[in-house]
Amino acid sequence: MTVVLLPALAAVVPSLLLLWFFSSRDRFPEPPLAIWTTFGLGVLTIIPAVLLETVLEGAVAGELFGSARAAYMSFVVAALVEESLKLSVLLLYSFRSRHFDEPMDGIVYGAASGLGFATLENLLYVLSPDGGLGVGALRAFLSVPGHALWGAILGFHAASGKLEGRSLAGCTRGLLAAVVLHGLYDFPVMMAGSGRDIGAASALALLLLLLGVSAAAWFWVMRMCHTLRSEQIAGLRPRCAGATPVAPAASQEEAGADGPGRRGHRGAAVDRLAGSLLVVVGGLLVAWALVTAAAVLSTRGDDGVDGIWGVVGWLIVGGIPAAAGVPALTAGLRRLRRASASCRETTPTAETVHAREGGSG
Repeated sequence: MTVVLLPALAAVVPSLLLLWFFSSRDRFPEPPLAIWTTFGLGVLTIIPAVLLETVLEGAVAGELFGSARAAYMSFVVAALVEESLKLSVLLLYSFRSRHFDEPMDGIVYGAASGLGFATLENLLYVLSPDGGLGVGALRAFLSVPGHALWGAILGFHAASGKLEGRSLAGCTRGLLAAVVLHGLYDFPVMMAGSGRDIGAASALALLLLLLGVSAAAWFWVMRMCHTLRSEQIAGLRPRCAGATPVAPAASQEEAGADGPGRRGHRGAAVDRLAGSLLVVVGGLLVAWALVTAAAVLSTRGDDGVDGIWGVVGWLIVGGIPAAAGVPALTAGLRRLRRASASCRETTPTAETVHAREGGSG
């Protein structure tokens, strides 16, 4: 009994902790019934996911190999199918709730849907013959948070679009972001599980991609949560369309006594860190692809990455995070400049202090 119970707990507890964490970020909490129903529907999505993924995988059986197959399995079979099903839960149930009225709700419901899927998927992996407590512990730090983060990003953009009357644009933007991040995460896993000898350098590049994408997604979601919670506390965002923003009763410490300038500095730091991670990881992968391309062209050999088509795949996989990191990095630098300007404007100068003291005396 203990042999089964401990791995099962390792599969379920991380999801429950993350569900509590994301729910607690919302200053206007959603009803527990709505959150748990979204979670339960996320669990059920694994049924159509398995059916669709089986069909899509069988459609290219024997036609794609190596990195091309890994990319197809990562971005299409896994990411596109699973993120589309998470979106369907949000559109068909969560966003129809009368309690859904702000972008933060999209983060909470999106994370709940993703964690529902991740919980059952985790149980299946952990309780399989090749699973166990070690697999559960590893997935608790990588796969389970990943599903929560991709769901949160998807939910935020879809919710923002719906509340702004641009549902299609918001859903498309959120689905694209979630699929890209999910696919970039799965690609190293698919390559490692392909049974091919990819070499030490390729393995290091894949590990950097996995860790870099995970860290960037985490920083991105934490920045969104921090910004939205600050707006909730400050009363800057109305709870529903047409409502008049009213600042809730909150202490100065809770509202952020250090002021908007310093909050802007923290947000800019997150942007720069996430952007730098993506640029560095993507740049390393692109550099590795170029070095491999030179080796392939000079030796006319395969060099372990499926020849020239494998090089193209590496360039694409490396180019996506690098291209995504550049705007994040520049946005962070812009926010840093704005925050610094805000600090200068709100910080009283010596002349101002002297004038105030003279005026009061």
